[in-house]
Amino acid sequence: MLLTFVIPVASYHEAAVERAAASVMSQSLPAKVVVVRDHDHRGAGWARNQGLAQVDTPFVAFLDADDVWSPEFLAAVL
Repeated sequence: MLLTFVIPVASYHEAAVERAAASVMSQSLPAKVVVVRDHDHRGAGWARNQGLAQVDTPFVAFLDADDVWSPEFLAAVL
């Protein structure tokens, strides 16, 4: 795999994260997803850094829990 999507999740975005993760899994190229839940309210920056520490692919993208990307996003960017 070439890319990992890191999705930080605050408590108020729990309902939306499944849709965001599904948009990653529907990419036309294979991609990984790392979801980091911020239960202690440390902030999106903290959650992104926690996710980045788990990445083992050459590329990383950050996706907010309430956003989705079209299935061709990864192919267009790469």
